[in-house]
Amino acid sequence: MKSLISLLVAAFALTSTIQATYAGDLAGPHMVPTGDPAMADAARKAQAGLDDFLVKLANPPKGTEYYTVKIGIIDEGDGIRLSNNQGLAGVEYFWMTDIASTADGFTALIGNQPDVVHNVVAGQQIAFKKSDIFDWMYFDNGKMKGNYSACPALLKGPREDLEQFKQQYGIDCE
Repeated sequence: MKSLISLLVAAFALTSTIQATYAGDLAGPHMVPTGDPAMADAARKAQAGLDDFLVKLANPPKGTEYYTVKIGIIDEGDGIRLSNNQGLAGVEYFWMTDIASTADGFTALIGNQPDVVHNVVAGQQIAFKKSDIFDWMYFDNGKMKGNYSACPALLKGPREDLEQFKQQYGIDCE
């Protein structure tokens, strides 16, 4: 069900000014300023649940699927630098698919085309560490878990966008 992940990746590709779009169904991008307190709170919630997420990722319980993480990437000369600091300018956040554990951390594929950084492309494999993870999500019997960064973005847009997302994916932003 790569199309679901692709939809979610497109829905929540984050830049340094954190924006979210929802596959054309929402009114448009919802901008969250860099350093927004609600996004900082979302990052804290994601970090608090990260260890539990990683346990599930390593041995997915029955009924769970579509595990993905969000990492931040910054252009740096001919290469890239990873960052999970939402307050840092020039960071573009990507949902990463096909996560695999390695001896040093993880590898995964970039799930969407970049808007801000120019040294990566969709589908490119990136190596990263646990400390590079900004957010995470998976589905448990069809209900979205994690994706804490979605709420600050959706709360910046029309209420009906938030309600549609909550109804479709069972996420709670209150």
